[in-house]
Amino acid sequence: MGYRINLSNVNSVAKLIEGNIISFLEQTFIDENYFEGNLQYIDDLLSEENTDFVSSNPRRFYSRRIDFNDDWREIRKIMASTYNRLRENPERKRIVRNEIQLEILNFFKNLSDFIGGYKYRYLLLPGFENSELNNLLISKEELKKLLRIEASESYLIIQLKSIPQKK
Repeated sequence: MGYRINLSNVNSVAKLIEGNIISFLEQTFIDENYFEGNLQYIDDLLSEENTDFVSSNPRRFYSRRIDFNDDWREIRKIMASTYNRLRENPERKRIVRNEIQLEILNFFKNLSDFIGGYKYRYLLLPGFENSELNNLLISKEELKKLLRIEASESYLIIQLKSIPQKK
């Protein structure tokens, strides 16, 4: 499986892939920027228009994504309600773990298993310069070629969508 991401999502994606669900959710509920960004990231991730996943078994992948998308609508509502309840509480950093409902935990555990449940994980990390090698490292076509090397579902290749900026 291959997955193309924006550099702005790398922290959230890494937490989900590694199974650090609590850390992902704490960050999401404590910081307004992360809350909006992470919800938008999941919206985009599960969108039918999303072409950032490159799978050796697309039919299986898309049917699983549809299942997640159905559940996501309800989980998103629960998260928004929880966030609004916590937002005004000065103790939110201390109490956020106790406020995360089981439905949210289960959804993100399953999502983490779906996108990160691979024995091997690779990150293609280009340099800052616009060069032939760096352009290959962000090329969707090159990612597809790499995934054809072995038709195994035991690895995940993560690819940035663009060359990172030095800052």
